[in-house]
Amino acid sequence: MINKKQISLIHVAKAKLGLSEDEYRTILKTYGYTESSKYLDDLGMERVMQVFRELGFKKKKKPRRPDLSILASEAQRKIIYHLMEDLGWIPRRLYGFIQKMTVKDIPEQLTKEEASKVIEGLKKIRDREIVWQ
Repeated sequence: MINKKQISLIHVAKAKLGLSEDEYRTILKTYGYTESSKYLDDLGMERVMQVFRELGFKKKKKPRRPDLSILASEAQRKIIYHLMEDLGWIPRRLYGFIQKMTVKDIPEQLTKEEASKVIEGLKKIRDREIVWQ
C-alpha cells in the first residue's frame, strides 16, 4: 500500500492533467490493477505515475533553502555601506546600484561573489570621483 503523500500526488497529477473521473479510473484499472488509489501498491503507483509523466505531468521540486554560507559576510556588507557613505549616497541610491549589478535589492541578500562585484564597482566609482575633484 502507498502512503497518504503518494495518494495526494496522484490526485494532484489527475487535477493538473485535467483528467475526467472516467479517464482517471481507467488509468488506475489498466496500470495499477485497482479501482482506487488507496489500494495501489508501490509497483502500481510507479506505473500510474509513469503514465501521468507521459501525459505531461511534472512533479514540482521543493524550493531549496538558501545556503547561508554563500551569503555575503558581515565584513562585506560593512564595506558596501562604508563605500556608500564615502560616495555621499543615500541607501535608496545604493539599492538601485545593487539592483543594476544583480537582481537583488539590498546587501543582505547578496552572495559573497555578488558582494565582491558590488564592492569593486563602488570602489571604481569612488576612485573616479576622487580624480574629478
